[in-house]
Amino acid sequence: MSLRKFSSSTKVTDEQRRLDKQQQELKKLEVQLQRKLSRIPKEKKKLDVDLAIPTVSLGSVRNPRASQKPVRRGNTRLSKDLNAARVKFLLLCIILATILVMLWRAVPS
Repeated sequence: MSLRKFSSSTKVTDEQRRLDKQQQELKKLEVQLQRKLSRIPKEKKKLDVDLAIPTVSLGSVRNPRASQKPVRRGNTRLSKDLNAARVKFLLLCIILATILVMLWRAVPS
């Protein structure tokens, strides 16, 4: 059994075939990636439409007072009630703390 020596021309053609094959595979991959890339903006637009947040109008630039809402009087009542509840809560906490301190001092150690 004799070893056959490859000529340099066969080595070049084998290498050329291998490189051509890789090039074709890379071109196929490039085409696939281009297709995926072209689909991304379309899918993103669909998501943007599905997840759209309602816009808030900041009013007209020409007439800024046109977008102002009339003042509601009911909100002041609610804030007064909340403040009164806070004051009551704080007073009750102070009274409870005072009772606990007095009981603690009254207990013999």
